[in-house]
Amino acid sequence: MSNSIENALIAAVLMIIIAIPIYISIRNAKKRKMNKILDALHLLETQHNISLQKMAQFDSVTVAIGKIKKFMVTLRLNDFESEIFDLKEMDDCRLEERTQGKTTQLLQLILTDKKDRSLPPIIFYKQYADNEGNLKSTRVLAEEWHEMVKSVIIQTTPFVILGKAD
Repeated sequence: MSNSIENALIAAVLMIIIAIPIYISIRNAKKRKMNKILDALHLLETQHNISLQKMAQFDSVTVAIGKIKKFMVTLRLNDFESEIFDLKEMDDCRLEERTQGKTTQLLQLILTDKKDRSLPPIIFYKQYADNEGNLKSTRVLAEEWHEMVKSVIIQTTPFVILGKAD
């Protein structure tokens, strides 16, 4: 009886010894990746004199928007290449979901400029490249971004900050 308890304790200690360094390394990798994303976005802000108010991270892309100057930035996470979209030059945007049967293959935001040309799509989800387990939350977040970008495109008057009435 005591042998089985000792064996269980030894197994538990070994699992802890193995699991803790793995957990710490995964956590540190996520922190390094987030710091790299924030540094890249900050660099874009300073280079292009824009201010980004909101950011969201999907599996393979990070998007950020500057509502005041009407800019949207995408940052691909595999190679940290960025694209900047001037939303003042856009006429419309739509969220497109391509499916085969019940399976979602692609979820993307398509921007159309004032000359009715489609720009390269912003891909939020791509089958086999992104985590299918996150698809439901990705879809909700993509819909929120679609509505936000559409409202920035449609808005013709600049933001006005109203003071308190006396």
